[in-house]
Amino acid sequence: MLAVITCRGTRANERRLRLGTTRVTSATQRSRLRFSSTKLQELAIGDAMRDYDVRQQLIRDLKIWHPESDTLFINEFDLAGLVRVDVAAINGALWGYEIKSLRDNLRRLPTQVDVYSQVFDYAALVVAEKHHEHAFNLLPDWWHVYIARSNGVEGVTLQLTREGRRNESVNPFRLAQLLWRDEALEELSQRGLDRGVRTKPRRLIWQRLADSVPLDELQDSVRSRLKSRQNWRESR
Repeated sequence: MLAVITCRGTRANERRLRLGTTRVTSATQRSRLRFSSTKLQELAIGDAMRDYDVRQQLIRDLKIWHPESDTLFINEFDLAGLVRVDVAAINGALWGYEIKSLRDNLRRLPTQVDVYSQVFDYAALVVAEKHHEHAFNLLPDWWHVYIARSNGVEGVTLQLTREGRRNESVNPFRLAQLLWRDEALEELSQRGLDRGVRTKPRRLIWQRLADSVPLDELQDSVRSRLKSRQNWRESR
C-alpha cells in the first residue's frame, strides 16, 4: 500500500513538474520574443542613426539654414591639427557642427568643445537622444543643441533643443592658425607687417598676425581666405 501511494505521488509530481516546465518554457519563450523584438527595434534605430545618416541630414538642413549663395560647407574641417570638425559652414561667420550619433561616445567631446570655442563664431552639437542629457551638461551655454532622432523609413530628423548665441571669446591665435603659411604671410605683407618674420616658423607668423590685426578684421580675412581656397588638402 505504501508502495502504491508512493508511486502515485511520484507520477503526480512528475505531471506537476512537466506542467511547471511547460509554463516556465512558455514564459521563457515570451521573454525571448520580447527581448528579440526590443533588440530588433534598437538595431533598426541604430542602422538609421549612423554618423553618415546624421551627417547627410545635417547637410540637407544646413542648406536651408544657410541659404546664402556664398556659403561654403566643409566636411572634416581641420582645426590646426587639434581636432576635425564634422561639418563647418563659412559665410558671414564661422559655424562648426559636431555630430555624436547613437554609436559614438562622448570621451573626446570636452576637448572638441574647447577647441571649437576658441575658433568658431557659432557652434552646435547634433546628438543622439541617448547622449543628450550628458552632452548638454558638457557644453557652454552659447552652443546650439540638436537632438538627432530616427524617423523610421524617413531617416533622421533634427530637433533644436537649445538656441545658442554668438561666441564672445574667439582666440585670435587659434583663428590665425586656420591660415596656411603663405596666406598668413600675405595678410601680413598687405599691411606692411611681414618684416622680420618672412623666414620664421609659421607659429611666429600666426602670432604676429594675431597680435597686430584687430579681431574683427582678422575674422573677415580668415573667412575670405577659406572661401577662396582651392586645394583644401594641401600641406600648409
